Amino acid sequence: MTQAKRVIFFGDFELDAGRGELRRSGQSVRIEPRVFDLIALLASRPGEVVTRDELIAAVWRGRIVSDSAISTQINAARAALGDDGASQRVIRTIPRRGFRFEVDVSHSDSSPHPPLPDKPSLAVLPFVNMSSDPEQEYFADGISEDIITELCRIGWLFVIAHNTTLSYKGQSVDVRRVARELGVRYVLEGSVRKAGRRLRINALLVDGESGKQIWAEKYDRELEDVFEVQDEITESIAGALEPRLAMAESHRARRKGVRSLDAWDLVIQAMAKIGEFSMSASAEAITLLDRALEVDPTYAKAYSQKAWTISWRTMQGWEDAEHSIPAAMEAAESALRFDPDDPWAFIALFFVAANRHDGPRMISTARRAIELNPNFALAHSFLGAALALTGNGAEAFQWIEKARRLSPRDTFRIEFEVHAGIAHFQTGDYAHAAEFFSRALEPKPDHLYPHLFLAASCAHLGASEDARNQIDRILRLAPEYSLALAEERCVFTGPDEKARFLDGLRKAGLPE
Repeated sequence: MTQAKRVIFFGDFELDAGRGELRRSGQSVRIEPRVFDLIALLASRPGEVVTRDELIAAVWRGRIVSDSAISTQINAARAALGDDGASQRVIRTIPRRGFRFEVDVSHSDSSPHPPLPDKPSLAVLPFVNMSSDPEQEYFADGISEDIITELCRIGWLFVIAHNTTLSYKGQSVDVRRVARELGVRYVLEGSVRKAGRRLRINALLVDGESGKQIWAEKYDRELEDVFEVQDEITESIAGALEPRLAMAESHRARRKGVRSLDAWDLVIQAMAKIGEFSMSASAEAITLLDRALEVDPTYAKAYSQKAWTISWRTMQGWEDAEHSIPAAMEAAESALRFDPDDPWAFIALFFVAANRHDGPRMISTARRAIELNPNFALAHSFLGAALALTGNGAEAFQWIEKARRLSPRDTFRIEFEVHAGIAHFQTGDYAHAAEFFSRALEPKPDHLYPHLFLAASCAHLGASEDARNQIDRILRLAPEYSLALAEERCVFTGPDEKARFLDGLRKAGLPE
């Protein structure tokens, strides 16, 4: 069709033939391709009668089509445009002649909006200075620029440069318009208010297509060292945004048709399955990741997620370590071959090291993930776990708390509870250990490993019935689980901690 690369504007609609998209007030209207082609043809010739034969030639490529089939598509086009057969305000039927587009249109030779990148995309608008002091402008601008810098560390995220978003400074903008103009899926906006020595910062993440709020947070701080506060707020926002964006992408991927899923969609769906922490869901995750690698055999994140999932399942006793750990290692190495700076690959290597009882390697891989993305909350928590598992539970708490502060609503936040429980167990505080493992199991009752630690903790506390209940739960989740398997899969590297863990399970009644 000759208008295939044009954008046609009419009323509150935009018809972008180059991208095959109809938008109303910035929001995509879901229509079938044939209906889109029909609207595009009529809108390209406003005020003209398009004959039945012309319609068939352009939309049905000259095939024989019944009158009822044409009527069905015309009715669908009217419905998409808020029109109907009675009023015919947009598409009018001209008896025995054809159809005419009734509204005025304008157009450009190409789309005024850049296409969406092939990965999640974000624009950070300049934060608004709500203070009466104009000198605080530098602080508001600095927050926006620093957030952009930190978010650029997230390899799977496309972030618009600060100099571009700065052009919106001082404007009252519609975030949906900003998203269209910049070609992004999400927009972050915020405000800064200073009163005396007190500072309040509000941040809001918005879906650029629907305009709906995805995430919001408020930060109150005492303004002592302005640069220290700026750094703290920046890392807090950046740390919280990554899991919220991943969650939003997961919801978006689930709304797409199965045939239209790309490699990123499949990976993000797999991550949601991994976060269920169950035998069946983690197996589904591996299937999704394999599909992603069929689509893109060079996709580092798919390899790193697969390596992590296989290693995690091995730790639960659901995979044969002799075969699974080499497979996990191979996947992790593939991730690093295609992206040497993927922090998730080092999380995968952490789990491989845990299965091999390699304490120094657990610590070094967690530290490397943090170096690559200092706002990666989960990596901080895994460093805490590594320290606890190698005999330094006291130092572990600061890293786990840093993870919680960076991302209090993290997709994988139950891991923070598990890691805190491990640290308490290592220090001999079984009461607090039991509390944290219980918290982890509330939202994810099929997560096997917390049941093991909770059983051991309860046994050491003398709560025999509670310990036995946990063993019953373990055996329902993994009927073949035994003390021998627990010893083989034990993640503690020190003999004292390992002995206390196994002794607790023995007292709780786990079979030999």
